[in-house]
Amino acid sequence: MSEKHYAVLDIGSNSFHIVIAQKNPRNGFTIIDREKAILRLSTTTLQSTTFIKKSDIEKGVRLVKRFKDLADKYKAEMKIVATSAVREAQNKDDFISRVYAETGLTIDVIDGLQEAAYIYNAVNSLLKLNENRILCIDIGGGSTEFYIGENGETIYSTSLKIGAVRLTKKFFPDYTVKKDGVLACNYYIEGQLDLIKNDILKAGFEFAVFSSGTAKNILTLCNTLNDKKNVGVKMFELNNLQTVYKKVLGAKTVEDRMKLPGLEPGRADIIPAGVIVFSKIFYELHLHNAYFSDYALREGVLLEMIN
Repeated sequence: MSEKHYAVLDIGSNSFHIVIAQKNPRNGFTIIDREKAILRLSTTTLQSTTFIKKSDIEKGVRLVKRFKDLADKYKAEMKIVATSAVREAQNKDDFISRVYAETGLTIDVIDGLQEAAYIYNAVNSLLKLNENRILCIDIGGGSTEFYIGENGETIYSTSLKIGAVRLTKKFFPDYTVKKDGVLACNYYIEGQLDLIKNDILKAGFEFAVFSSGTAKNILTLCNTLNDKKNVGVKMFELNNLQTVYKKVLGAKTVEDRMKLPGLEPGRADIIPAGVIVFSKIFYELHLHNAYFSDYALREGVLLEMIN
């Protein structure tokens, strides 16, 4: 009898990303396929409310159908989770109902604390740090999740609206790096982190772990812009991060940033905001180094489905 397959589609603020896996004998999983498409769903109005444009609803429904076809190819049980872009949209029900009507699939809109818990479980499963107190940080498009866990228990959890796409729209709307925008972005993030940093430092942690696409691309830049011999090392170090900060913010336009070795082309417009929030978290939480986890939200949902 063939192993059962599972599929998780993550609808984020920056992209739609599906992973397909099969269970392995140790109650874990092996990822056998994955696919990703860039689509930024939320649009902010003058009243600071967000909605999903009609054209993006159409594109989103088409993407869900495409990914459902991929899951069906593997006869996989499929689950869809959506994060900040959908949960904050005034017209999210229009999108959710369209997806259900045309695919029969339900979108599970999760809050920031649920998202953080999924991420912690995934990171813990990958890095086997169960007996250590770990701080998980996931920088998404719309929000950043912070979670401290130990022995599978929640010590601290929160979510801040300081994602790379959101900050880009607010401080770099034309995708050009300008001094005023950099200063304003830094001050804004610092103000947001002031709300939580004392709680995090008081709780304490032995290891810090970053996850998801922004962190992954910053790690690649840390390796390629500093010492190419270290490509594949999944740890951030403060001195390498400082080099990335200078190089990325020194590349004023999208075209300039596209020339940086190791930069993912689909992130050239939002990477300045991503680097600023990443660096600010490093500084405010007094980090000297941190790990990277290939597992994050999608893998956390997979573990729940399998177990």
